[in-house]
Amino acid sequence: MALTGLDIYKQLPKTNCKECGLPTCLAFAMKVAGGQAGLEDCPHLSDDARGTLDEASAPPQRLVKIGPDSAMIEIGQETVLYRHDERFHHPTAVALVVSDTTDEGALKKACEDFKSLQFLRVGETIHPDMIALTNDSGSPETFKSAAATIHNAAGVGLVLISEKVDALSSAAGAVSGARPVLYCTSDASADELAGLAKRASAPVCVAGDIESVAQKVEALGKKEVKDVLISPGRVSTTD
Repeated sequence: MALTGLDIYKQLPKTNCKECGLPTCLAFAMKVAGGQAGLEDCPHLSDDARGTLDEASAPPQRLVKIGPDSAMIEIGQETVLYRHDERFHHPTAVALVVSDTTDEGALKKACEDFKSLQFLRVGETIHPDMIALTNDSGSPETFKSAAATIHNAAGVGLVLISEKVDALSSAAGAVSGARPVLYCTSDASADELAGLAKRASAPVCVAGDIESVAQKVEALGKKEVKDVLISPGRVSTTD
């Protein structure tokens, strides 16, 4: 949420030292609230106060990074519901869906096609950003092999989709360091998802209805798992 100048002023040292370039701490607080100055401009701000202000001013959505450093996708950290209120900072990522039942040659061909794929929407050319791999085989080993093939052939962000936590863990191990999204479609417990996220050092996606998703996200937060995406079900554009 946005902090007011007075909210910020309460956390400042109130020395009016002028080292920030402004005559008073209150003037500095008003500048910070208006986005015209940063907290780093105050040399006497305590670490505790900085932490309090950073937490209070954090966007309602967390920034989540997906994929290897060479093809990093950032989503979230939006501050408004509607673009005309301000702007959207991180466009929605688009993924190409493939199945792990696809043979290796066809998977490599799909990765090549992915690189040149584009389509036009409302006058804007859109390219896919990621590849989503579904565990249709039900086999952790097949899933792992397909994930490795795509990672080596395309080198882009992956969304690994399975109802089995062990399959997700296995596939994540094959693309270590690439920060795939681990999308568990079953009603896995928060303990299972937290363990998965920590082992893979990757974001997880929680599926379910709004109520169950909210409860699970809260439980994951208590387990220090912060990079969480939610999938509260599909709706059509008319709903």
